[in-house]
Amino acid sequence: MSVEILQTIEAFLRVIDKFINLLKRADRDKQQLFKEFVEPLFVELQPVVDDYFTLFLRSRELVRNEQKQNLKKAVEEIVRARDHLLRTRIKIIALATTAEKEINDKKITDFCQKVVRFFFSTQSFEGGKLYIKATSHAARLIELLDYVVEGRLDKGELLAYIDRTLKNLENSFVAIAQSYASLRIRCLKS
Repeated sequence: MSVEILQTIEAFLRVIDKFINLLKRADRDKQQLFKEFVEPLFVELQPVVDDYFTLFLRSRELVRNEQKQNLKKAVEEIVRARDHLLRTRIKIIALATTAEKEINDKKITDFCQKVVRFFFSTQSFEGGKLYIKATSHAARLIELLDYVVEGRLDKGELLAYIDRTLKNLENSFVAIAQSYASLRIRCLKS
């Protein structure tokens, strides 16, 4: 073999080695991104999800069992519970929206979008009409509770909203968990 062919083969092997190292680094970067961002975000989200479900389940119980005149006290209890969640919710949403803009990975940005959407409804019903607007589920719950207290909304309509929201929250969290599992498999595979 000529020296030129050997040099070409050696150069080609160096390129292959660099490519292999690049792939290994990309895998390490995916693992690091998962371990340092995706997993902590998911872990931090879980208790908030539990608290959200508790908030809506407790609200349903209060609305069913309290007389209209006693619902004002229930509203205050729900507002306190919502305020308790506020700081953590703000932190989670900020992390997810920032990552969505900064991380150039479609699956991670999809995960982040699902996390943010968990907290917000894009539909509301007023006066028999459907409106599309982003509002927090908890803020909408408090608003509708006030409507019931003021006599502008029937308890049955509020209970229907709560039931729809619980189902939406469940579906939303299932989508987040599936996205998380997919990322875990993709990022942590050896």
